[in-house]
Amino acid sequence: MQIVREFDLARLAEDRGWPRVSIFLPTIRGSQSMEANRIVLKNQLKRAEGELRELDLRPSQIEAILGPTRQLLDEPLFWAGASDGLAVFSSMAGTRLFRIPLRLPELVAVGNRFVIWPLLPLLTTSGHYFVLTLSHFDAHLFQASRFGIDEVPLEPIKLPEQPTMPASRRPQAAFVGAGTGRLHSGVGGAVLPDRKTLTLERFRRVDAALRQTLGGERAPLVIAGVGYLHALYERVNTYPYLLTAGVGGSPRDLTLEELRQQSWDVVEQALRQPEALAANRYLRLRGTGRTSARPTDVYAAALEGRVETLFVSSDVSGWRPADGEPAVARLAEVMTDGELVDLAALAALRNSGSVFAVPEERMPEDALAAAVFRF
Repeated sequence: MQIVREFDLARLAEDRGWPRVSIFLPTIRGSQSMEANRIVLKNQLKRAEGELRELDLRPSQIEAILGPTRQLLDEPLFWAGASDGLAVFSSMAGTRLFRIPLRLPELVAVGNRFVIWPLLPLLTTSGHYFVLTLSHFDAHLFQASRFGIDEVPLEPIKLPEQPTMPASRRPQAAFVGAGTGRLHSGVGGAVLPDRKTLTLERFRRVDAALRQTLGGERAPLVIAGVGYLHALYERVNTYPYLLTAGVGGSPRDLTLEELRQQSWDVVEQALRQPEALAANRYLRLRGTGRTSARPTDVYAAALEGRVETLFVSSDVSGWRPADGEPAVARLAEVMTDGELVDLAALAALRNSGSVFAVPEERMPEDALAAAVFRF
């Protein structure tokens, strides 16, 4: 699984031209669900094809757009790595796919641009977090949300080699007391590092790989591992959003779902606290000229770098027909208020603003967006 980054969505939002097809669907993990996932994607492709035919595209054009995704229907290895949601962005120039730990709506959108709002929760302050599992000999990084968890590849990290000497000159004393936290002398006064020293050096390498992988992320990081390894890692950590609390015990004893649930119990309060503080600040400033819930004003301010905090509604009811069937949307030439809010969120993030994608009941205004301005 790859991390969805701000520039990924920005690139998609800026990609204009006719036609652009956005397909979203929820997926189910596990090999037993492979056929069910294939059926949902097959149905979404049929809806997209029907819409493109109504718009008078030739069969060869439709195949150029949907063909690469259709090929996935018969690729078991692709479905073996299913997450909680699948997003597909297709045009005649190419196709991009994202498998993400977030349950997505069933939506097909066709127009001269892509729809990005279903993926915004992955970028927002309250949308996701990371889990780092630690042992003496391996480390694994996961991206998680309230709904799912997926592993994120880290660069291979090798344990530093302990200095050695020829067996004929190696005294038995050099091996006594390993793991006690003390240094051990070898021949000629050479000092061999103990397990704690080696682990600290390895954790420095983990930290370096983590910084490279996460880049400019600001999501919380939860450590899963026995207590003394957690404490050792804290000594070398440079990621500024590491939480003090963690998941105790050996992570090897946990299933992925258990790891998600236990880490969510740790991180939920940390995720919600900034949101609550930001909502209170919005209410205090309402009526002073420092807030707005009008999408056009919010979008203009975000482009100017004036948005300090932005709340966007994560509800999707506006895209669904009354009968509850999966939505097929034909985008108009003029952007809707919802699309303006999407672009405002990306612009706010690009200018170091905080963005919260929250359910309707947690919005500080009865609106699609609510922003606090820096000035």
